[in-house]
Amino acid sequence: MKTLMLLLTLLFVSGLNYAQSDFEIKQNFLAKYKQIEVTIEYADDEAKCNTIAGQIEKLKEEFASHSSLLDNALYPDDFNSAFVKLIKKLSIRQTDVSQIGDLKVQVGELNDQLLKLNQENSELMHQVQTLRRSATKNAKTIDSLKYLVKRLSAKLKERDELVMSMVDSLFEQITYIPASVNDYESNGVFKKIASTNFFENIKRSVNDNMKFMRVTILTADDLNEIRGQQKELSSRWQKVGPSLAKVYLQSKQQATEVNQINNLFNEWEQAINDQIWERVYSLFEKKNIHLLQFKSGEEFTNSISSFVQDEIKNYGVKGINESDKTYTMFVDSLWFKEVEPKWLPYLLNDKMISEANKDSLDSRIKEWKEKVSPSQFPLWIIYVVVGIIMVTVLSIVIFRKPVKAENDTQEAG
Repeated sequence: MKTLMLLLTLLFVSGLNYAQSDFEIKQNFLAKYKQIEVTIEYADDEAKCNTIAGQIEKLKEEFASHSSLLDNALYPDDFNSAFVKLIKKLSIRQTDVSQIGDLKVQVGELNDQLLKLNQENSELMHQVQTLRRSATKNAKTIDSLKYLVKRLSAKLKERDELVMSMVDSLFEQITYIPASVNDYESNGVFKKIASTNFFENIKRSVNDNMKFMRVTILTADDLNEIRGQQKELSSRWQKVGPSLAKVYLQSKQQATEVNQINNLFNEWEQAINDQIWERVYSLFEKKNIHLLQFKSGEEFTNSISSFVQDEIKNYGVKGINESDKTYTMFVDSLWFKEVEPKWLPYLLNDKMISEANKDSLDSRIKEWKEKVSPSQFPLWIIYVVVGIIMVTVLSIVIFRKPVKAENDTQEAG
């Protein structure tokens, strides 16, 4: 009896040990399998992917003899299908790593070009400022300044396009980043890419454009071209900027960076508006026509209207000749030759003034012309009219004398 009890005990212990051994095999395999899955997720270069491929083969060889046991543990998968999944996951990860690597190279190349352009632009900006401050304003200096301004303008456009190409490239890649890229790993990759300082480069691009406007004297066509450039860059930024910030920056940085760049684009737009108003105002100042300062469509309309109304009201007070001279200078030399053909189209197109503003100004100019027109009536017309009257009177006198003489003769007979 004792022998039987001892035998049963030994069998029970052996069975327990055998069960524990199967359990340990399963747990050991699952733990190593899971570890490889995690390692795949965090692989960020080709070398690591190759190392993982070796680990997968090693794991398969280590547990090949327990494949039947693990088939049950891996249900609904089995031993072989589990490794097929693992290899597929590694293959996808290798593709992701390759795409990210290509992106980093592309952004790095763009950044190198950008650094070179930044340096060239800084040098050109310095040369422009130096020439503008030069006491010597001969023809050679003026020609050099024009050349540098033209070259700087072209370089700024090239740099702006490069900055936005970088932003577009990064944004485009974001849309293709696969779900297999985990948050931790993507943040690490994007931090490396963010080291190119493309946010800073956008800010520098806008600042340099505003600085360019300050150091050069721009025509209506120049400012219209800059306006188009500002709108294009601002539009592209609005489409991609906030999305880029969400991906590339920590949450606390997002609002600050995006708001700073938004504000800079607004400042650039306002700087263009101010430059336009200053250029229009200077046209009148150079002709000694002093208007109320204006920096908006309403102020511009009110300033012109106020000046014209005063001239109409006080016409002839300072002398007819002086009033006519002011009219000729304002209307003929400035308004119809400079303001209306060269500036008003841009003001209307950019909605800096309204059609109602323009109609109001046209009405004021017409009213002024009607006030001045009598003194502006051409003298040659007066001479012609007077001549016609004199000829008519003389004709009547001449033809009436013979008739009267003939009548007198008939009466005497």
